[in-house]
Amino acid sequence: SGVIFSQIVRGFVDVLGEHQHARTPRLRRALRGASDAAYRAVKRPVEGTMLTVIREMAEEGERKENRRLAPHEFLAAVLARGEDALSRTPEMLDVLRDAGVVDAGGAGLVEIARGLTLELAGEPLPEAPVEGEALAFDAIHQELSRYRYCTVFLVEGEGLDQVALEATLEQIGDSLLVVGDSSALKVHVHTDDPGAALAAGTALGVVEGVEIANMHAQTAQREVRLSDAPSAGASTLPTLETGLVAVCPGQGN
Repeated sequence: SGVIFSQIVRGFVDVLGEHQHARTPRLRRALRGASDAAYRAVKRPVEGTMLTVIREMAEEGERKENRRLAPHEFLAAVLARGEDALSRTPEMLDVLRDAGVVDAGGAGLVEIARGLTLELAGEPLPEAPVEGEALAFDAIHQELSRYRYCTVFLVEGEGLDQVALEATLEQIGDSLLVVGDSSALKVHVHTDDPGAALAAGTALGVVEGVEIANMHAQTAQREVRLSDAPSAGASTLPTLETGLVAVCPGQGN
């Protein structure tokens, strides 16, 4: 979801970044840019995820009825469509319907859109709702990947061929994402052969930021943690303390 969201932001600001004011026609093009960039990043798009939410928001923005709205009214209409799309994600993915939840990535996207909408309208942000219902163990996605290793890395160089890298990696894994440009490509792939994935990257350029995780072990560890966790309501959870760290130039802390 994080990588896909980065492409949504990129597609959005590629349009708005050319101008100083967020007028309705520019917002409409920015939403379309966001949707197109997100779908372009995913080799095999899955509906019922944040992809569906951003696509329907872009489609709402392109409706003739919304073209003459003021920017804050336009975003309000787009937000309403996003909320509706989010509510329908369980109809598109069995794992969501079985768990009784909506897509988490789509929910995050809707909340970010809500913040943009309220800010543009000059309205205060509402208090975050307190979740009063404890989710069952089944609400956690338990489907085990057919591959063992989640492999992430960055390839840097000149004239990087994104299409060729995608074609190579697609043969050794799934959940494939290759995003970036001709000078830097971020790769995410599930595979049984991380070495082959890294070799494909080093064949193009310099590989940095390598992260390899054993997803099967992570799933087993998570099952143990959740089975030991209290099954009562959210009130049994400890209160989390929030700290603030300021990073600024100068001597000392």
